[in-house]
Amino acid sequence: MTGKYDTHRGQLLAAITHLGGNPVYWARSAAGLANETALDEAALTQILKTFDAIFRPHTTSEGKTLYSLHLRYAFRTNQATTDAALTAADVPPLDTAQLEVLLNWVSASAAREAELAAQATTNRTALIAAGLAALAAIAAAGVAIFAQPETSPIFEPRIELVLPNQSPPLPEN
Repeated sequence: MTGKYDTHRGQLLAAITHLGGNPVYWARSAAGLANETALDEAALTQILKTFDAIFRPHTTSEGKTLYSLHLRYAFRTNQATTDAALTAADVPPLDTAQLEVLLNWVSASAAREAELAAQATTNRTALIAAGLAALAAIAAAGVAIFAQPETSPIFEPRIELVLPNQSPPLPEN
């Protein structure tokens, strides 16, 4: 799976909204987040791993992997505490403006990917059309050159010198 914002926009927005605004949990396991958002757990796990610029994994003392938002974690109030000791009070929910910036960034990234994909399709079509036009031009030039050899620039006309009082040579067959 590649990190395509356009393909995973809905799942990203749901996970970000939940992880950013939940006052009870500052970090969730993929299973817990999938249960609370009604998203497919396997797909959500892959998204949480793939979009590592947004989601921050950490392992609990029991070996369980939890995910939080990098942005929310950056605003934690207890900087000295290890991840295992942090509580929801230490990592408050993002305010509306912070959450909006992150959601708008994901939406803009998704829109840009869709725009680039459409442009790539247009470019491929133009390239194919240009290639076909070039082949047609080459074929037309070949037909023009070889269709009438007596007027073709690659066949030099034979120049025969005719002296006065001499009859011109007969054409060879």
